[in-house]
Amino acid sequence: MATYLSKDQLTLYTLIWKRFVASQMSDAVIDTLTLSIRAQTYLFTASGSTVKFAGFMALYISVDFQWPESVGA
Repeated sequence: MATYLSKDQLTLYTLIWKRFVASQMSDAVIDTLTLSIRAQTYLFTASGSTVKFAGFMALYISVDFQWPESVGA
């Protein structure tokens, strides 16, 4: 396919293809944990998540998502 398309066309084609294939894949499974601690009038909150099964994210992930080091991409 690359021999028939310009660089910009190939970039667009690749983006569309990856999104199409990702839409047919299984959902990702992500465990999320949120911890809230109240100390007098203050509320401290921390949250984290762990990818249990990458699903569609193995092919297509958002720009702002960061893989945990234990999973990798």
